[in-house]
Amino acid sequence: MITHKDAADRIGSTVLYRPPGAPRTARPESGVVTSVTTDWIFVRYGTDTHSKATAADCLEWETP
Repeated sequence: MITHKDAADRIGSTVLYRPPGAPRTARPESGVVTSVTTDWIFVRYGTDTHSKATAADCLEWETP
């Protein structure tokens, strides 16, 4: 899980999104952290032009 502080320190980094209840074997969606508030981490997914508010507990850092 990602914390809001970590996300704020790593704006521009790639994260993986898995919806709540999804099995660990489900393919995650990749996105880029664009901003952070006290409640949400905003992530731009794929070819989207706008970021989406995403809960921190649905995100993990992408590892190379």
